[in-house]
Amino acid sequence: MRESVLRVLKNRLADDWRGSALELDLTGARFSDQAVLQLEAQRSLRLDHAVFEDGLFTVGPANAYAVSYVGATFRGPETRFELGGVFAEAQFTGQLVFDTDRLWRRFTFTDCVFTEATIVVTGEGTQTSLVTFTGCTFDECFFDFSGLIELRGTGVLVISSSTLRKGKIDLRGRDVGGLALWLRESKLEGMSFEVDPMDDGLPGKMIALDGVELAETEVPDAHVASRDPWATGPA
Repeated sequence: MRESVLRVLKNRLADDWRGSALELDLTGARFSDQAVLQLEAQRSLRLDHAVFEDGLFTVGPANAYAVSYVGATFRGPETRFELGGVFAEAQFTGQLVFDTDRLWRRFTFTDCVFTEATIVVTGEGTQTSLVTFTGCTFDECFFDFSGLIELRGTGVLVISSSTLRKGKIDLRGRDVGGLALWLRESKLEGMSFEVDPMDDGLPGKMIALDGVELAETEVPDAHVASRDPWATGPA
């Protein structure tokens, strides 16, 4: 029933909609169909405490001035982030894809929880520092930067005041040089890294450490662009 209602809403707000911009409040809605998220002609959209499950989702909509996902849950097999949004106290599992060629607006994640999620970053990396995580927890997550084919600027992902536990960071692809990840005032516990052999002399994908605490984590020095003097733990 709920999917039918949302489809009717989508049809009423189709591309040829000529009415006034609307503010939609879909707090607590449950989604399993990507089509219902492709809503047009919105001023703002609230998806607080919504649940996204089963389907493959592209976060949107394209025409919304502001979209809120406070307390939302994403547990579908794949979620693609392209159009910007604010996430607070949200929960994520599954595969999360950030295509740097399609990050048209900023994404901010505050106090969110990521559990056994695969965070994939792909593309040429021309849109930099558009994805920020603050106060988040990453449990057994895999950060996959191997699909980045070019890097520019000050980092694709910025993680601050967060905890990363028992996960892995993939920095392979040494024919691509630049800063992929900036970690600030965060803690790494039991994290591991996948890197290419060091005998080719190429710069590779880098991370920056600023006020980072390391526990049972060995960071590959050759891939550290900068390390502040207050970083603690084994290098």
